[in-house]
Amino acid sequence: MTQQDRARRTRVALIRAAALEFDRDGYVGASMGRIAQTAGLSMGALTFHFSSKSDVADAVVEHARSVIVSVLDDVGSSGGDAPLDHLGRLVVALARTLHDSVEVRGAARLEYDRPEHAVRWSSDWFPVMRHLAVAACRSGEVSAEMSADRVARLAALLVRAAEVERRIGADGDGLTPQQFAGLWDVAVRGIRA
Repeated sequence: MTQQDRARRTRVALIRAAALEFDRDGYVGASMGRIAQTAGLSMGALTFHFSSKSDVADAVVEHARSVIVSVLDDVGSSGGDAPLDHLGRLVVALARTLHDSVEVRGAARLEYDRPEHAVRWSSDWFPVMRHLAVAACRSGEVSAEMSADRVARLAALLVRAAEVERRIGADGDGLTPQQFAGLWDVAVRGIRA
């Protein structure tokens, strides 16, 4: 293995360890020492890649955003659906990603713990939800009593609930992504025209 490969693997391990710590204990509760320990690496290895806890937190968010962009691409590439169906697929895909990716959960927790930071994990997916909600309203799929803002916020609320469910249900008693699909189906019954 080349030195570059080793450095890349070390960085990935540190980002994953930091995400685990942020997901479990939040930004304030995580420490550089515990991040290094969780990664099974030295403090020197951590500080070689990241000069501060803020730097490693930013790296977790950037990693999560790259995962979310892939999810958006995957959901968008299946196309051809009505906007409300597309929105539902996005909600379920994000719930599944939160369930499967500690980096995404860590970034989601950081959004609450560091609200002053401009880079947020939701900055990529919420505008897409809003766009789909507007399209669903314009196409007549949505009840006249529902605004695009309310539809988008309901979808976002379900994604936020998936994040919380996964964190508190880490021992297996949380809702599964399939159960979130069922919740979306219930919500759509109240939204549809």
